[in-house]
Amino acid sequence: MKVKNALYLATAFSGCLLFVGFARGAELKFNTQDFAPFNYEINGVVSGPAADIIRKICGEMKIDCSLHLLPWRRAQDEVVNGTAHGLFAIGWNEERAKTLFFSPPLLNTEYGFFVREDNPLRK
Repeated sequence: MKVKNALYLATAFSGCLLFVGFARGAELKFNTQDFAPFNYEINGVVSGPAADIIRKICGEMKIDCSLHLLPWRRAQDEVVNGTAHGLFAIGWNEERAKTLFFSPPLLNTEYGFFVREDNPLRK
């Protein structure tokens, strides 16, 4: 069984929309959770493909961005309270879409079950 999913960057409606009209020299703060292999921490640095994509975009736009790995509830609360600008990598759902603006997908993924060729679950 495969499940297709897309992972996004989300920003709160109450804050500025991602990168639109953002003043040069200001800093965008993005929060995430430990969600390997997409985002994780190595020696205190948020790493993984989602972090790499965000850093690349920020660099090309000459915007300072900080990435923070936090417990998920705290990461979300900071965006809701306006102390952080966005969340990544986050799955879209109807409830979240009521309060968050979602970017185009950063990554498209599939989840599945893998078994050995001789495993009876294969049949």
